[in-house]
Order: sequence, then C-alpha cells, then structure tokens
Amino acid sequence: GASFGAGGRPAGGTRLVVVAALVQLLGFAIPVVTSTSTTENGTAYEFQWIYETFRLQAPGLLEWVFYLPAAGLAALTAAFLPTRFLRPVLLIVIGSVPLFVLYRHPELQAQLLERLPLFGWEVDKASALRAVTLLALALGGGVLTTRAPKGLVVIAALVAAAPAAVYLGAPLPSEFPGGFAWKSRVVELMSTQPAEADAGWSMVTSYYMLIAACGLDLLAVAAGAVLALVSLRPVWSRASRWVMVCVAASLTTILVFIVGRAIQPLHDVTHGVMAIVPELTYNMKMFLATLGIALLVPVGLIDLMGRSFGWRH
Repeated sequence: GASFGAGGRPAGGTRLVVVAALVQLLGFAIPVVTSTSTTENGTAYEFQWIYETFRLQAPGLLEWVFYLPAAGLAALTAAFLPTRFLRPVLLIVIGSVPLFVLYRHPELQAQLLERLPLFGWEVDKASALRAVTLLALALGGGVLTTRAPKGLVVIAALVAAAPAAVYLGAPLPSEFPGGFAWKSRVVELMSTQPAEADAGWSMVTSYYMLIAACGLDLLAVAAGAVLALVSLRPVWSRASRWVMVCVAASLTTILVFIVGRAIQPLHDVTHGVMAIVPELTYNMKMFLATLGIALLVPVGLIDLMGRSFGWRH
C-alpha cells in the first residue's frame, strides 16, 4: 500500500499521487467569481463552483470526465490502495480517459488550445517542445529516483536531458523564430516593456513579473537537465531528487504569469482590486484543472517504476 518514511510522511510515489490529486481538487475548490450587479453600495459578486467549461455536452459518464471531483477523488483514493501495482495502473487509466476523450472530440481540443495563452503558452512548436521537455524531465527524473538497473538509469538521464538541450540550445531558425525554441517568447515579452515614466505601477510590476516567470522557467529547465546528468555520478546521486523540484518550479512560474497578467489593468482608477478577481480565479481554476489532468499519467508511470524497482532512500 502507501509507504511512509521518517516522521510518518508518505514516501516514494505516494507523495506525488497525493499532490496530483490535490491539484485537481484545488482546481474544483477555487470558485469562479463573477460580478452580478453594480449598485450605489458597490459591485455584487457571485461565487460559482460548477465547472461547465470542461464538461462535455455528451450523454452518460462522458460528461463527467472533466468534472474535477471525480478524477481528483479517484486519484486520492488510489494513493492508499493496498495492492502493489493496482495504484499505478489505476492512475494511468484514470489519466488516460480524459486524454482519450480529448482525442475523440476535436471541439474540446480547440477549447483547450484557446486557453493556453492565458497560461503564457502559445499554440506553436515552441510550446509543444516545452511540454515534451517537462514531460521528459518528469519521467526521467522519476526513474532516476528509483533503484532501476544502471543501463535504464543512464537511458533515463539522457531522455530527461535531450529535449531540454534542444529547447534551450539548438539553433533551429527554420523551425522557431529567432533560432531557438525559447527565444521568440522572451523577445515578445521584452518588446512589451512600458515606458516607466508614463506607465502605472501595475503595468511595470506586471512586465517584470512576466519576465521573471520566463527567466525562472528557463533556469528550472536548464537546472533539471544538468541535475539529471550529474546524478549519474554516484557521489551526486542525490541530485536526482531535485530534477522533479525543477519540473515543479517550471510549472509554478505559470502561476506567476497568471497573476502578472491579471494585475495589469490596476493602474486604471476604474479598476479596483476586486475587478481582477474574476479573471484571476478563472485562469487559476483553468490552469489547475488542466495541470491536474495532465499530471495523472506521468505520476502513474513514475509510481509504476518506483514500485517495480524500489525507491532510493
């Protein structure tokens, strides 16, 4: 079942499973705040938890595939199943169902792609390579934290680092504007720098938050790739634990981007702090929902590797 380490903390893949489940449940728990009316006493707001934007207009159980409590509670329950391989297999199945539904419903794919710019991702080859890079780092880093055979560990380290090397260091002008996969996004953000003498504080703060998010993301990806490779040396084998931390750090920069984008209008006196809440809650909910669904298959695969070979201590 779920193994526990020192101090009673969940060990190995159990922590990953619990985090993936809680991300989904948090995505459901965050309400979407909408303004309903404006009176002399101020604006009235309504809190909504019905997650209609991810529900399919389809009969039966299909409509519930993207309804977050179902997947989140199933993943959280799976974390404490007693059978050795039942948990990772169930996680992979639970995570594969929404991916299969996405594959079969192009209209839902289109809705999902429309949301990516809200998270700082564009619908282009660079974002696709960034997604592959994070997936490779997560899966490779997961294998590196297990007692897998030496040959598999070497392959995992190379698989983890290779997409990051392409994303960060391969000049491919025929594929990416500016020659590098990451460069066009950075150049685009830098071109939006406001004239600080004229811009409000929120515009300036937002600009630097977006630049910081982009820079931290690049640093996290680079550090993850380097740590995956150096962990092959026995004296630095503990570095493998930090590969997953780098993946988490990269994903966390998306939250910085969402907040940075939301505060931009605040320099306008007609925008109070509450005016940004609807956009902020909506984008946070969208991101956590999308991330929660995307995490389940990788977490299931990492857990399967850990339960097959055993976790390092």
